[in-house]
Amino acid sequence: MSRGHRPEVAIEEAKHHAAALGFLVISLDTSWIPVDFFAIRSGCLTIIRVRRIKYGYYHVPDIESSCEREIAELREFPITGDIARELWVKGCDKHFHRYRVMKDQLEAIEKGSEKISYGQQTLVEG
Repeated sequence: MSRGHRPEVAIEEAKHHAAALGFLVISLDTSWIPVDFFAIRSGCLTIIRVRRIKYGYYHVPDIESSCEREIAELREFPITGDIARELWVKGCDKHFHRYRVMKDQLEAIEKGSEKISYGQQTLVEG
């Protein structure tokens, strides 16, 4: 489990942001798993971890370094099938920056041009 307290305010804001993006949000009331909430859109499930950072560096190498533990915990979370893993980072710019966590890669999800592939299905965020 990551050090320190979970960013409860940022998690609640992330849930509202996810709902605004068209996700159905499923809250979790437990701190023993490395997932803050589940989000479902068009039949696709995503597990989401939220992290706050105090600086404005959001490039993938910076996030891999500063959120190393959270990324590792998401990768180790035992799930099967076409379930996506995402890290949502809220920084000093007060925006959420989303990253898709894959087995051996971290990929930024660009705002307004999101393309998510789950098996045979692709979602596009407008």
